[in-house]
Amino acid sequence: LTPQTDIPETSNYEKNMQKSSKIQVALLNNFYIYYLMIVPVVRVLLRAFTLNRRSAWSRALLPATSKYRVEIGKVQKNYYGIHNSYELTYEELKALYDADDVLIIDVRDPEEIKKQGKIEGSYNVPLGQLSEALKLTPEAFRKQYHFEKPTKYDANIVFHGLSHIKSTAALEIAHKYGYKKSRHYPAGWEEWSKKFIDER
Repeated sequence: LTPQTDIPETSNYEKNMQKSSKIQVALLNNFYIYYLMIVPVVRVLLRAFTLNRRSAWSRALLPATSKYRVEIGKVQKNYYGIHNSYELTYEELKALYDADDVLIIDVRDPEEIKKQGKIEGSYNVPLGQLSEALKLTPEAFRKQYHFEKPTKYDANIVFHGLSHIKSTAALEIAHKYGYKKSRHYPAGWEEWSKKFIDER
């Protein structure tokens, strides 16, 4: 006699395998469709997150010089026709000068002042000494520079040089050491010597 084989069970097994394969294919197709739909959205979100994060890190890691340009970089904009609160025009400085309500600090070297002239009543602290000068005690400052050391709360401290170059650097130093209300006269002695004398 020929032994009987379990054909129905094998047939059911094959049917189950076929169904399983179809389900897997259908799932893969659905997954691929969802993938095509979701990936562009995810890319946009990731790009936005990355840009925001870069921006935050860039702001946090700005070097000191850049920080200065952000805080008082407006100073140099006047040379492009924009006025700001960190600089004074001749008319503004002259009004304070006439009212005796300003401390003018000339940051040129003594040799320059001797050769070029000075604003009457101004005091000299050469730019190269300014950082160390602002660290001195009031007594030591008075002894070395022959006038009272300004405080960080003084509103009418004005730096000037021959032009804007040294006074801008002096303003950077002063702001660094906490003299946030200090300003400068960018036109400097070049303008003052002409306008002031003409008015007299």
